[in-house]
Amino acid sequence: PVPIRERFAPTTPVRGTAVYLVLVAVLTFLAWMRDIVPALVHNTLPVSLDKTVMLTNSIEVMDLSISLPLLTLAGIWLWRRKVWGYFLSGVLLVMFTIGTLGIAVDQTFGHRSDPTQSLAAVPLMAAVTVVGLIVTYFYLRKLREDPL
Repeated sequence: PVPIRERFAPTTPVRGTAVYLVLVAVLTFLAWMRDIVPALVHNTLPVSLDKTVMLTNSIEVMDLSISLPLLTLAGIWLWRRKVWGYFLSGVLLVMFTIGTLGIAVDQTFGHRSDPTQSLAAVPLMAAVTVVGLIVTYFYLRKLREDPL
């Protein structure tokens, strides 16, 4: 079997992709902290749980415990050109691009169903989806089936 690293062209934008992955992790972390920290300080529920019966935001829990650490590791490993970095980066680029598109669609249809629901996240998620598609395209475009 040929290592996954050998399947990528030398011109693959490894460093740019690594920076993008870590940047997504950092910005998502800051967004979640903007929701969580004030609630901790004021001993209230986070804003994201307003008008719900939930006590915790399961998306924040999953992101903070699994997704964001994996994004960070993938970015670091890809920067260092480690095999796991190449593999995880491809998986996470596709996963997060589909995820941001899903959020934009969910928020749009949620607003159509209940006009009191905000559309504020839709432009941001649409923009992040487009950027994710571009980064994913340039990362995977020269992936070779049969390495030289």
